[in-house]
Amino acid sequence: MKKVVISVAALSMLAAASFAGSLVEPEMEPMVEVMEEDNGSSGGLLIPLLALVVIGALIANSDSGTSSPS
Repeated sequence: MKKVVISVAALSMLAAASFAGSLVEPEMEPMVEVMEEDNGSSGGLLIPLLALVVIGALIANSDSGTSSPS
């Protein structure tokens, strides 16, 4: 009985080592980069909005000279 157990144990160790792998380098799939699009609508709106605010501030603070008290 001991011989059977020893031989089964030895065969199982040899079988496990045979499935361990090989020296061949595995082929990897090329990495694909996914570009995410910006779904926000405020990205292109910020600069024109700031330009309108600056122009409005310049118009509000400008002295035209037509309404001077005499």
